[in-house]
Amino acid sequence: SSTRGKYVLIDFWASWCQPCRKAVPALKKFYAQHGKQVEIISISIDKKKADWLKANTDENFPWPSFLDQQEIANAYSVKAIPAMFLLDTKGNIVAEQVSLEQVREKLK
Repeated sequence: SSTRGKYVLIDFWASWCQPCRKAVPALKKFYAQHGKQVEIISISIDKKKADWLKANTDENFPWPSFLDQQEIANAYSVKAIPAMFLLDTKGNIVAEQVSLEQVREKLK
């Protein structure tokens, strides 16, 4: 099939968010294991593009990463980060404020 997998995991983060940055190694490990089933998209809520660019380079995500310039975080009612949302391939939200453990459960 042409779809990348069953789910899309949207990860809202920012360069200044220490818990977000600390979560990256676990996300990378998860992606290495489940990347065929789950596409990850990182969306930074940084205000300064330079801050995002530096952090983005430092983290070297193996998945698409964007700076939120279209108020996507507002569309998802993100109040605090890190915040992850699990979507199906049609873009429907399957789980909000989800943890990697919860995503793993869904993949079983």
